[in-house]
Amino acid sequence: MTDPRATLDRLSAGYQDAVILLTANHLGIFGALAGEPQTVTDLAHELDLDPRALDRILCALAGQGILDQTSPGTFALRQEYRPMLDPDGPETMHSILDHHFHLLERWVKLADVARTGNPARDRTEPRSERSLRAFICGMKDISRRSSEEVADALPETGQCRRMLDLGGGPGTSAITF
Repeated sequence: MTDPRATLDRLSAGYQDAVILLTANHLGIFGALAGEPQTVTDLAHELDLDPRALDRILCALAGQGILDQTSPGTFALRQEYRPMLDPDGPETMHSILDHHFHLLERWVKLADVARTGNPARDRTEPRSERSLRAFICGMKDISRRSSEEVADALPETGQCRRMLDLGGGPGTSAITF
């Protein structure tokens, strides 16, 4: 049986790991570390970030096992995470993670939504261009795998004369098929 206190501790602090991951992705840290290891100073300069704050984020990501600290003050993206966290990786999750970053603002307003019944986001205000792009490309990130699985399960698509892609994100299913 799970210890109730441990469960509550894990659930109540779970946002911390998510915020660190999503913020690092949003700031471009993973893309910058997709190549060679970098020092905090060089990375802070490249991304126009505060070196001390960046060091805290990098140390937290190393503690989560996403980064390796190759020497004091030098970090690298772990190989097994590179395909998913490199924005140009073959299995990238960059856009869906950025979409989740943009959703954070709404999730912290859940208590207000429960009190008022009003949505967390004013629907009359358009999404920012970056938020909209993260959503659309995020749909591509999450539909890529399922589209490949469906395409593998279908008979040869060359036998099909027509195909209708409904809800395939930005054409991900049609492109895959």
